[in-house]
Amino acid sequence: MNRPDNLDLVPDVQIWKLLKSGDRAALKQLFERHYHDLYLYAYRLSGDRFLAKDCVQELFFRIWDRRQHLADSSNVKAYLWISLRRDVFKAIDREFHTVSTEDIISYSSSISFTKEDLIIRREQNQEQTEALVNALNALPDRHREAIFLKYFNGMGYEEIQQIMSINYQTARNYVSKGVKALKKQLEGRTFISSWEAIM
Repeated sequence: MNRPDNLDLVPDVQIWKLLKSGDRAALKQLFERHYHDLYLYAYRLSGDRFLAKDCVQELFFRIWDRRQHLADSSNVKAYLWISLRRDVFKAIDREFHTVSTEDIISYSSSISFTKEDLIIRREQNQEQTEALVNALNALPDRHREAIFLKYFNGMGYEEIQQIMSINYQTARNYVSKGVKALKKQLEGRTFISSWEAIM
């Protein structure tokens, strides 16, 4: 296929096709485009910065090695997140022997939120930010992961469904119940309307 001179504005689907044809610049573009978010997700799941970095790098090494056998993808971002999630749980199993590979799909992740996550949401002050962080971290693990994917990474329910290996309605339920729990915990606080605005 014809290769554009500048890959910055080329959609992931086209980058994926270029990568499959052996274009190293396409691999580099995909890596640079998604590395930061993938690393943060892997770190949230594992709590281990080195493991997170290794898993993301291994994912891209594997994609390059298997490029000739890769299927076309209509949602490259979801493919990357699904693959990484699986890789992280397998790495945890290998290194710490605490998660069986059979339990990967049902495993409750250890995602937690930090103040840095919420700075970009422009909460008004330290006390409000801490209250919101505490409320998020008090959510059940699966609800917290769904909230993280939807509101902090812009995922749709279809992507959440694929990444978490759940059905569409369950994805909606996790987010809905998580939001309701947050509203209940934050009820009466003056900044609840600003949080509702991003919901």
